[in-house]
Amino acid sequence: MYGMINRVIQDYFMRELDEDGWNEIRSRVPGAESEFVTFEQYPDEMSVALIVAGADVSQRELGAVLEGVGEYFIEYAAAAGYESFLTALGTDVPKILSGLDNMHTRLGMSFTQIQAPSFWCTDVEDGSLTLHYRSERDGLEPLVVGILRGVGKRISKKIVAEKVEDSTIDHSIFHVTFSDENRA
Repeated sequence: MYGMINRVIQDYFMRELDEDGWNEIRSRVPGAESEFVTFEQYPDEMSVALIVAGADVSQRELGAVLEGVGEYFIEYAAAAGYESFLTALGTDVPKILSGLDNMHTRLGMSFTQIQAPSFWCTDVEDGSLTLHYRSERDGLEPLVVGILRGVGKRISKKIVAEKVEDSTIDHSIFHVTFSDENRA
């Protein structure tokens, strides 16, 4: 994964714990740097190890930590200069989620080795949709749930995603509901 992901993880834990907490996490992950380079590639295993160590140090469930990192990712991306990418997606939940693959394609101009997941929507209705998610990386569904929550915060919507179990498919499916925050 790119260093940007590890920077998100680092900033998330610095905010949730403190510098000592982050240093404890980092000390448990061989090769973890004090600062990650945004456009440099790091092994996926390092990012996973940082999350696992962070869950252990913070004494939180792994899924909850992944959701937290996902939610924070949206805030971080906006502050790190990717505001235009997020803004270009709009404020309509189905359009935002349907535009994620195009956004990842555009990001591929800077992150040339990106292995982005794929998203597509079906069963779009007023206030709900089915989100399909495919990734080469297993076990990141809670991260997606957090990212969706973070997107909702950006556009003043309450977005709730529940994974739908289906053993006959090769990707993950979420039932997503969304409403105005003041109605939630």
